[in-house]
Amino acid sequence: MKKLLTILATSTMVISTPLSVVACKKTKTDIDNEFDYQALQQELRNSVQQIFDSNLKNDFDDYFFVDENGGDNGAEYPFGKNDIVWFRSNQEEISKLNSPESKEVQESINKIINWNKVEAEINSLILTNINYKPILVSGKSPLKDGYYIQSLEVKEDLETKDIKVIISIGANFYYLNERQETQNDSLNNFKTSITILNKPSAEELNKIKNDYQNALNTEENANSFVYTSDKGNLENSSQSINDRNEGKEIYNQIESILDNIDGKTKFNNDFLINTNKDDIIDGSVNATSAKWYWEGGNFGNKDAIETLKLALRGDEQAEEKFIEECSKNGSTWQVNEAKRFVKNIEELSAQYNDFAEVFNSFNLNFNLQKSSAFKNSLKNSNFKLELDDESDERNYIALFRANIDDIYFEYSGKKYELPTEQIVIKQLPFTNTIELYKKFVQDSFDFQKQMLGFNDNLVQEDNPNFFFYINRPDAWKTIEPTTPIPANEGLEQLLEANPEATKYLVDLDLTINVSDSAAWSNSPFKFISFNKNNDLYFYKDLSNTKYSFRLRTWFFSSGLIYKNNASKTDFSLQYRNDFRVITVNETISAWKLKD
Repeated sequence: MKKLLTILATSTMVISTPLSVVACKKTKTDIDNEFDYQALQQELRNSVQQIFDSNLKNDFDDYFFVDENGGDNGAEYPFGKNDIVWFRSNQEEISKLNSPESKEVQESINKIINWNKVEAEINSLILTNINYKPILVSGKSPLKDGYYIQSLEVKEDLETKDIKVIISIGANFYYLNERQETQNDSLNNFKTSITILNKPSAEELNKIKNDYQNALNTEENANSFVYTSDKGNLENSSQSINDRNEGKEIYNQIESILDNIDGKTKFNNDFLINTNKDDIIDGSVNATSAKWYWEGGNFGNKDAIETLKLALRGDEQAEEKFIEECSKNGSTWQVNEAKRFVKNIEELSAQYNDFAEVFNSFNLNFNLQKSSAFKNSLKNSNFKLELDDESDERNYIALFRANIDDIYFEYSGKKYELPTEQIVIKQLPFTNTIELYKKFVQDSFDFQKQMLGFNDNLVQEDNPNFFFYINRPDAWKTIEPTTPIPANEGLEQLLEANPEATKYLVDLDLTINVSDSAAWSNSPFKFISFNKNNDLYFYKDLSNTKYSFRLRTWFFSSGLIYKNNASKTDFSLQYRNDFRVITVNETISAWKLKD
């Protein structure tokens, strides 16, 4: 996989499973009601993790800096009679969780934690959410064991003589798997610290901490973090944001905020941004659906399929028409029914005429309101997607939650670390989403046209059926026909054999897969094979029958999260209903290998 990621500039690859053609007859209601266990488990985990983290952060925030008089906002000194001298004398024993000294500290920490509040939020936000009921164990809290102190560590700053108590808190996470069996693992540990000051007073340092937190959370600053990029791979974008060079606009914005806090306090400029890769909101609400078909008959858009055929044959005017018709708002060739979710999206599009209906700020806000984890993380934030005024930006395509870590300030010539704080980063394309979507359709078309052999004039001289011809990988030249090839490995090899095609995925960092004919399905294939006639097949097992498959290009990598309810913008040359697979390795396939 590492070789493939290099070739694709870290574009994402996933393969999807064939289902019976009968599955295509499911109603939209049926499709919307289906769910994928793995994706739902991840969503539940994200929501519970956010509740766990945010409540513990609130509990400990007033104790980040303490002295013998207490902490912030009137908080009392948390360790009773155990002062800084006691901690200094018992560093090693405190780290041993079963020692009497450690148990004393743990008891003090337990008094800081308001676990009742965590349970209350679990009850109100998780147990009442009907979407989670299929994976809740007996309808009870996923954190039924409560929490535990994972580790304690005491460090002395040799310069300041301050004592830092480093705390790691964990919790067991329970859920039901696909077989309705109880499973459990651990949440990510919550980590914090309590610094017991030798000098100066906690009040002085807490003021700087509060000034920092307040500066990040002014209405202006909380809504000011923008990452400009046209790329759709959300996980890769989150890594780019973290990188000091690629994410420099965010780093520069934070530095500017720090410089204007009070004009006297000096903050370090080598802090880190760590983006949450598991909880990213994108601006797409529905899969696209091509309305042309390869099989003849009185159905489908005839103009679309005829224009596509001319475009694949190299007719530049036909290609221009095809791209324009597929990418415009309100397209009848490639339909995206965003209005099923954002009811007035067509009226807004007509009013402003400056964003694509397939992804935009309105769709982004719709998805934000559905995400309990992301939305709940904003309860103490001044962040808000403003969409009411004509001057508001309508072309945001993604939201990222990011932590500012490893940040400290200087006071009286000494350095003091600050707590981790969250910011929200909005992704904005370089132009607008109308132009971005058109480029997505063009790049996807170019990729599939090249990948499926339509730029090979020699092959196309005699191809009346518009068969898809793919370069044979070198590794397959010694494989006997009908040999099952592991699907992930096989698709990687097919892409490696077609570098002229994969270059079209790079600019927008697009995601690809091979799926069955149903627009909503992404369930994994297991195998690829070819027969002696070089017919190519993707399949789950040899009993698969009466199905088709297609190559799909996704703008957002999130299009592959849900296996049974794909809901993100994609492009395809459609499945080959004119050459359905009746028997794997025997039926004539529209997909062929070429040498």
